[in-house]
Amino acid sequence: KLEPDSMKQTSLPLAQWAVLLSALTVLSGCETISTLKQTHAPKAKVKSVRVDRADFQSARLLFDIELENPNPINLNLQGISYGLKINDHPFFNGNLAKQSRLKASASSTVPTPVDIQFADLLASVQSLRGQNAFNYSFDGGFEIALPGLGMTTIPVSYQGEFPILRPPTVKSISVKQESLDFTGADLILSISVHNP
Repeated sequence: KLEPDSMKQTSLPLAQWAVLLSALTVLSGCETISTLKQTHAPKAKVKSVRVDRADFQSARLLFDIELENPNPINLNLQGISYGLKINDHPFFNGNLAKQSRLKASASSTVPTPVDIQFADLLASVQSLRGQNAFNYSFDGGFEIALPGLGMTTIPVSYQGEFPILRPPTVKSISVKQESLDFTGADLILSISVHNP
């Protein structure tokens, strides 16, 4: 039943350590909750639109989307959904299972490809017949996981104009005799080509 002074002296620091660790845990939890409450949704805008490839059958447009992450933590892009309208008529909708990381307090550029088949375009949008160009509107949604808020869709829109590529046509062909002798003849072939 004797209690040495050394045992009584060591019990006090252990209690203080327990209280200190509990306080640090609570403070850490409060800081995490505070960070989650201050999480902001990123902003999206179309930085540029460029033609990746084009021929007389189809074209691929690349929409370079700039996503600005204002948060002090990295965010994860889970996927992209988008729709394309031609002359205010819905043309098609698509989804891209694209995953990437958005760096904290920085802007990231996400290229989003859109393929256009000219035959399908002319068949589905009657107002394009006889036209040399069309107006389009791009509406996209970027699925981003926000800590404490769950999955959030960041919208972006863009409008522009694109020419309809058609193959050249031969308008006329003419042959002119340049010279003629017993050994042969020199002919000049002239072809008139129309590039629409």
